[in-house]
Amino acid sequence: MKKTCLAFGAMVLAMGVSQANAESLIPAEDVPGEFSAGMALTTDYIFRGVSQNSDGTPAIQGSIDYSVDTPVEGVSFYAGAWGSNIEFGSDAGSIEIDYYGGFGGEVQGIGWDVGFVYFSYPGAPDASNLDYWEGNANLGYDFGMFAVSAGINASPDFTGETGDAFYYTAGVDVPLFKSLALGFNFGHQTVDQLEDYSDIKLGLSADVVGFGMELAYHDTFNRADSSLSDERAVFTISRSF
Repeated sequence: MKKTCLAFGAMVLAMGVSQANAESLIPAEDVPGEFSAGMALTTDYIFRGVSQNSDGTPAIQGSIDYSVDTPVEGVSFYAGAWGSNIEFGSDAGSIEIDYYGGFGGEVQGIGWDVGFVYFSYPGAPDASNLDYWEGNANLGYDFGMFAVSAGINASPDFTGETGDAFYYTAGVDVPLFKSLALGFNFGHQTVDQLEDYSDIKLGLSADVVGFGMELAYHDTFNRADSSLSDERAVFTISRSF
């Protein structure tokens, strides 16, 4: 067993060296725009104050993104995909993959973004109707001592075919020391066929030896499903490439 492990490790190392030295089929400089990717490990996947893992397991998440400047000065186009393991219960799928795109830029110091997100749940039964899409618009401004942001997400048919939905959010981020920052976000969700509720997030984040780390407190108000939306602390470590 030990010899096998050593041989396998040597093979993987050799493959890594081979790939590192190999010439790319399409060099990055030959493609306009930029690609990036990210990975994260979190003790719980929280979406708008609600845990997406009913069994309490940690989540592994990853994304790949592409951005490029448009002919309009100061405006860029972006697109990407993001995925995470989930656990809604039996026969409800075990993965979420989101596809998104949009345009963003800055006008007189005010950052703006307009786009969409398609939420998909491969493996979930068709009858669950979990898949849905949202349009979104966001604004942000950095005052130096702190930065503020606000946004709105709108869906014509929310997950589970529960009708029109809107999610309003506002946040403030305060730099403390070097990369250490304190952030607060408030959100309010409305859905035609569900009760409205609000959520908050208070997080402390920093860059540590190239890794992003965050300890955050989440809670919801006026949401019926207390088992998934109770107050909780979540730790996340991430890395961008």
